[in-house]
Amino acid sequence: MVIDGDHYKLTFDRSGTWSQKYNIVWDKLLGFNIFDPQIVQKEMAYYKNATK
Repeated sequence: MVIDGDHYKLTFDRSGTWSQKYNIVWDKLLGFNIFDPQIVQKEMAYYKNATK
């Protein structure tokens, strides 16, 4: 329900929205590994292209 093409939606009912997952940083730094690596990869790729 949250997949919106090349990223994940901010809310379930709004396509074209996105949110930056700030918790990915802490997840990596603290080694919790809560986020699935595929989610991290997809989100990072989107963030890099969203700034162009």
